[in-house]
Amino acid sequence: MKNINNLTLGEVAEIVAGELTGNPGLVIEAANTLENAGPAEITFLANPKYKSLLEETRAAAVIVSMDADPLRTSAYIRVADPAVAYRKILEALYPKKEIPFEGISPLASVDPKASLGSQVNIGDFVRIEKDAVIGDGVSIYPGSYIGCGVKIGAGSLLYPKVTIMDKVTLGERVVVNSSTVIGGEGFGFSTEDGRHLKVPQVGGVSIGNDVEIGSNVSIDRGSPGDTVIGDGTKIDNLVQIAHNVEIGRNCLIISQVGIAGSTIVEDYAVLAGQAGIVGHIRIGSGAMVGAQAGVTRNVPPGQLVSGYPAMEHSSARKLNVLIRKLPRLFRQVEEISKALKPSE
Repeated sequence: MKNINNLTLGEVAEIVAGELTGNPGLVIEAANTLENAGPAEITFLANPKYKSLLEETRAAAVIVSMDADPLRTSAYIRVADPAVAYRKILEALYPKKEIPFEGISPLASVDPKASLGSQVNIGDFVRIEKDAVIGDGVSIYPGSYIGCGVKIGAGSLLYPKVTIMDKVTLGERVVVNSSTVIGGEGFGFSTEDGRHLKVPQVGGVSIGNDVEIGSNVSIDRGSPGDTVIGDGTKIDNLVQIAHNVEIGRNCLIISQVGIAGSTIVEDYAVLAGQAGIVGHIRIGSGAMVGAQAGVTRNVPPGQLVSGYPAMEHSSARKLNVLIRKLPRLFRQVEEISKALKPSE
């Protein structure tokens, strides 16, 4: 992928505060993977399991850790954290994409009682309802819906076909990707005379600053009270967050996670892909939930859990080993049983 801003290798080293070995005047035109990088491109090594690719890469330069061995095939820059350095290089090489439309489209529908800040961009077929407040520099791509009383903080970005229902507040610099629904009705029913009757979902959703939300995410409104997402939390695609869930600051919620109602996820927790979290429990600060885990009880702060039902990770690993031994154990018990059975 070509970029707009070519950089010399010396400039790259300054950007990442790294130690350069190689020609500082070498021009870097793009970034790429170890396997695919060409002679005018830069790459990085953060995971040791890809170390063997260093001998084969055609990259002009490689970002490596401070303790990396010298490279024979490429220039290299030693840094404290290659992944962080690579992000900074990408930001320098590839400036942020400009919004492909400007101002308020004549095809948008904005209620007269809505309030729009300065330098907002509203795409075709966007609908903004009454009493909505759109902050300065907000961009809303075509086909999105903004409900009554919604507040969207300055610098936020909504991609196509995002739906923000009533009583939702987005903080500043929030990014919401396509086809996500925020503030839809929660899944709440009571059973009476054999019928499931809807419990009114009368709350809202409150989302902090610098939150990023992937595509096809559903964040249900509270009943009553709010569903809450804290500052800096990042949510991957295809995540379900039920009514009255509270997620803290700087959490990572990976694809296909489902969180049932009224669960609390504290700051810096990580929920790996396809994890399922029951309602009315607490995931402690800094805890990590493994992929496909089924969490049925509280997780203490800082603990790593996995498996179903989720348990401390080392215990889950031991259990998995024992489970794999069960067929052999069954055969052995069967053989012993036959041997002890009296002959006829």
